[in-house]
Amino acid sequence: MMTTAPTATEVRGPRDHAFLAHPKGLAYVAVTEMWERFSYYGMTALLSLYMGPQLLLPGHAEHVVGLASLRRGLARARGRSRSGLSVRQSPRF
Repeated sequence: MMTTAPTATEVRGPRDHAFLAHPKGLAYVAVTEMWERFSYYGMTALLSLYMGPQLLLPGHAEHVVGLASLRRGLARARGRSRSGLSVRQSPRF
């Protein structure tokens, strides 16, 4: 006597694939992941809007770790040196 294993449709039932031929639980996982990312990026935007003005006040800017390096890097990326001349320009004597 040989018996065969039940097929996936017999085990789960015919209505288990309700979300674009995927299991129903996948829709819940996708929506949860979407809202998690939405809340994360929303909170980081709010945090940067709050922390930016607070950290760059004249009394606090000197104590922010890495701010001087960031400003130098941004100045180099824009093509300006410390003297205010463009890196691509030569000084006129």
